[in-house]
Amino acid sequence: MDADKLDTEDYFIAYLDILGYKENVLKEEKNSDNAFLNTIIECIEASEYFVNNSKKINEKAEIKMKIFTDNFFYCTKRDYLALLNIISILQALFIHKNIFIRGALYYGKLYCDNNIIYGKGIMDAYEIESEIAVFPRVIIDDTFFHGALGIELGKYPNDATLEKIMNVLKTHYCIDFDYSKFIDYIGNIKLTLDSIPPGIINFEFDKLLSDHAKYIKENLKTNNRRKKQKYQWCAIYHNDICVKYKYNDLKINLE
Repeated sequence: MDADKLDTEDYFIAYLDILGYKENVLKEEKNSDNAFLNTIIECIEASEYFVNNSKKINEKAEIKMKIFTDNFFYCTKRDYLALLNIISILQALFIHKNIFIRGALYYGKLYCDNNIIYGKGIMDAYEIESEIAVFPRVIIDDTFFHGALGIELGKYPNDATLEKIMNVLKTHYCIDFDYSKFIDYIGNIKLTLDSIPPGIINFEFDKLLSDHAKYIKENLKTNNRRKKQKYQWCAIYHNDICVKYKYNDLKINLE
């Protein structure tokens, strides 16, 4: 490689972490069972499918993906909306396997090739994931919206504004108790399923919401205080979705 040609560039970055990864790996070792590993592989394959599918929809689309242990990393220079949707679908896929993830969407400087991920952007995304996300949520940092504005200004220099970007993306995120914006992963699946012909995506919303409730209830039985707080957050988000889409029979009792 010519070192003079290596430089960081602006990327939309997604950094994800699997909750309970260590616990599941140790449990699998003890039981000599590869169920957790197989689940990770299934979700990686599905993720690769959606990354490749984004290229079929837009031949200029370019989303890179790398996975190491419990860390999922994605980046793209332009396709911010495709990236956001892929993360929503990945969260939903994991739910069916009783796996919850947290993470961050960020826009910053990065160098990425087949072997190396380097730059302040990935450091900042990791910091948001570990220190701010905390709960099973994927935080959308403000830099992500400003990066999207830059892309749209390149296409519509006299029309794109941050307000319009926020308005277009507002159906993709929720605002939490601490004013953080996080991906509305269940709401996004509902909106996607409502807007496409049946059978295009192999998801049943009722089943997704039912599984979500089932696994949250299971995880709330823990005696680990920190873990319990994380799934109490999930239960509140779940109940908000149930109210919004009139699935009150699937609400979780938090009393």
